[in-house]
Amino acid sequence: MEKSLEFDGVSLTVRELTVGEVRDFIRSIDLSAPDLVDEALLEGCSLALLRLMTGLDDAGMDALRPSQVRLLLEAGKEVNADFFAMIARVSRAVSSSSTSSSPG
Repeated sequence: MEKSLEFDGVSLTVRELTVGEVRDFIRSIDLSAPDLVDEALLEGCSLALLRLMTGLDDAGMDALRPSQVRLLLEAGKEVNADFFAMIARVSRAVSSSSTSSSPG
């Protein structure tokens, strides 16, 4: 599944990730040296993940405005609904686990 968007005359395609790509992406996350813009520009999705969904390189992503990146995220959530649902389930489980293990 994929969805195409056009920004300033440039067409971008957001595609559904394979199970293997999801697995590889999760394994590649480096929490020791996060890029603040990559991780925090949008809630719930890193720019690295959007680059994977679109095939954009760093320069291509850097050329987009935040409003355009947000539209890519919306398309990404549409074509990768199962992946984003998995992330929500994991987040809830981690949150629940840390709350239940808190002393109090």
